[in-house]
Amino acid sequence: ENFSVIQLWRWKMAKVTDTTEHESFCKKDGWVLCAGKKHKKYRKEMPDGRIKQTSISHGYKEYSKMLFGKILKEQLQVTEDYYFETVK
Repeated sequence: ENFSVIQLWRWKMAKVTDTTEHESFCKKDGWVLCAGKKHKKYRKEMPDGRIKQTSISHGYKEYSKMLFGKILKEQLQVTEDYYFETVK
């Protein structure tokens, strides 16, 4: 896959987060904790009826930039700025 200079710069400049901040984001942003054995599972019903889900590993773990980017895009579906404003 070819990446543009802007994509590579964004990736290099991306912040990282950890499981503690991830869970804090979910609680502050109105996500609901559901049952989960291997991971904590949070769900959020959107006004249009869609249900978003995210998983958080038990215990403290720092996420890699790549994993954090995937969580933002595929699970939380929010911008990095929104995420960090919410966890402040």
